[in-house]
Amino acid sequence: MINEIPYYEFNNGEYLGLFTNIVNVSNKSNPFLTKVKTQVDELDVANLAASEIYLPQKKSQETANVVTEDEVRDDFITGFIKVVDGNTFHPDKALAANAVTVQLCIEKYGRNIIRQSFVKQTNTVNNLVDDLENNPVVKAAVAALGLGHWVTAIKNANKTFNDTYLDRTKEIGERIDGPLLPYRLVIQEKWEELEKHINANQLLTPLPSGETLINSINTLIDQYITAAKKRKANGKKNIPPVEPTPI
Repeated sequence: MINEIPYYEFNNGEYLGLFTNIVNVSNKSNPFLTKVKTQVDELDVANLAASEIYLPQKKSQETANVVTEDEVRDDFITGFIKVVDGNTFHPDKALAANAVTVQLCIEKYGRNIIRQSFVKQTNTVNNLVDDLENNPVVKAAVAALGLGHWVTAIKNANKTFNDTYLDRTKEIGERIDGPLLPYRLVIQEKWEELEKHINANQLLTPLPSGETLINSINTLIDQYITAAKKRKANGKKNIPPVEPTPI
């Protein structure tokens, strides 16, 4: 069973971060994912909508850094795609075939990754890099083409961007009873629907991937609770919690 989430303990950054990570681990839970895909997507849509409202509210000295680091990340992704496309015409047919393998991997996530919103692009790049580094066939193709340094550059740029993005979200006090509250309530509703489906499906037709997903979600919940307690103990943004009205 999935552990209870103390919604009101989390500021907005922690709240959105928790559910972003829950969506990510859920999307990697095949074959169990097929049982709950609709609910995962609905939670993702609600969380992304909240994130798009959340970011414009923030005014911080990190804003320029976020934009700059997003441009660096975009340049690396664009360059990587062009190099892969070029290698599909390689005179060595084996290398050309490897390039096609990598190209298909990219196309699974879409060729317009850099046009996605900040949050969605970060998640997409994480998933793409995961395939490039861990899918045996794709990993071998990347190695054959000598593109490992591109993958590393994209991975590092994505992490640098996300770290700055998270720093920006931590700088400003976040009242959980403020403008984002209605969005938090929608996320809570979508999460509880997903939670219900995960627990029910794993109870009726248990799968190892379902058990792994539940364990991963519980680990995330524990980690975010620990982080929230540490923040409060340190007196950072220790705003009195306002418990959301039940939906």
